Amino acid sequence: MIKKMKVAVIGLGAIGSAIGGFLKLKGFDVAGYGRNPHVSEIRRDGLKIRGIWGKHTVKNFEVYSSVDEGKERLKVSDFIIISTKSFDTRKAVEEISKYVKEDAVVASFQNGLGNMEEIADVVGERRTGGARVICGSKILSPGEIEITVYGGEVLVGHFLRENAPEWAIEKIKKVVDFLNSSGIPSRFVEDVKIYLWEKMLYNCILNPLSAIFNLPYGVLYENYETRSIMKDVLKEIFALMDKMGIETRWKGCEDYFRYFGEKLIPPTSAHIASMAEDIKNGKRTEIDFMNGYMVRMGEKVGVDMTVNRTLTLMIKFLERRR
Repeated sequence: MIKKMKVAVIGLGAIGSAIGGFLKLKGFDVAGYGRNPHVSEIRRDGLKIRGIWGKHTVKNFEVYSSVDEGKERLKVSDFIIISTKSFDTRKAVEEISKYVKEDAVVASFQNGLGNMEEIADVVGERRTGGARVICGSKILSPGEIEITVYGGEVLVGHFLRENAPEWAIEKIKKVVDFLNSSGIPSRFVEDVKIYLWEKMLYNCILNPLSAIFNLPYGVLYENYETRSIMKDVLKEIFALMDKMGIETRWKGCEDYFRYFGEKLIPPTSAHIASMAEDIKNGKRTEIDFMNGYMVRMGEKVGVDMTVNRTLTLMIKFLERRR
């Protein structure tokens, strides 16, 4: 039985800072790894959090500006959360791999698909986990974040649907307890991949359109033209999932879209995708791990993904224009 557990968060962006910050607020043993000036500001004045989950200042948060600086802490970490951008996953995991304990779990708390596979390729399937996160936040300035949206529980599970080691499941369930105690609603699931695909439906129909038009989700859903594009994106992805044998809770595209409009849009209607902020700031987006991922899978199995490909190309055009 695990009594105490050390958690590390690799990637103190908006989500990593939020998760690490709330864990620290409740007194859990957590360390964060990020970049300056964000890290230096947290060290000096604490991590400031505001938004829909209240106003807080997280003092004495153990943070490091590089893996090398915090390697000794990594060596004793039991659960390592990867919250970098998806295009940095492999680099981040390779960098920490020589310090990861044999009985540590390394879990993706990221956007996009393929992150768990990248982690498993480096540290092994038995040590790999993942989570579906639908919480929105943003960095306001170095050392300060805002929680902007909550779209549902954090769902955490193991990479292996069957034959996952008991010690890894125990640690995943313990982290779920930590998150719930910290005020982040969370739940253990047997097959997290199903929920990652479901989140991908949400991301693929909203993120690129929100970034292209710089509009909140609710406006996109209310408008006939953009709603029609959303449905076309969904039709392609459901055809792809059917070809690949991916199961979801939905009977089909229309069933999901009805749920999407009734349950997912209302709590996130005012939210603008972080992809829009990335483009505005001249940063690389995660489109290759959303619609771009769907395009690559479609090419592999022979499913037409024209609408997803068009949105991917439009985002890449905007990336290069900044």
